[in-house]
Amino acid sequence: MHDPNLYPTCEDVTEFDSQGEAVFIDLMRRDGPDGVPDAETYDPPLSWALDRVRTTGYGWVRLAPGLPGQVPPTGLAGADEVEWISHEGRIQEAVVWFGP
Repeated sequence: MHDPNLYPTCEDVTEFDSQGEAVFIDLMRRDGPDGVPDAETYDPPLSWALDRVRTTGYGWVRLAPGLPGQVPPTGLAGADEVEWISHEGRIQEAVVWFGP
């Protein structure tokens, strides 16, 4: 299927002007320097990702399942929902949703 309104780009996400767009940021499979998921050692860090989606107004940030507990509640301000997704009784990931 070809949609003329969609076009791929390859650029630094921190330099991309996302205003007027929905933003989907996947931080799921990133580990910190010691191999443990650490949201602020990601590139880009979780705080940047949350701010980007929050200021854009629509989108989501996908996270490793243990991270939302590390994020202070004020860090999720403006989020409409946090969803934990499991498979066969094990949490697989979490998604922070913004927008209607």
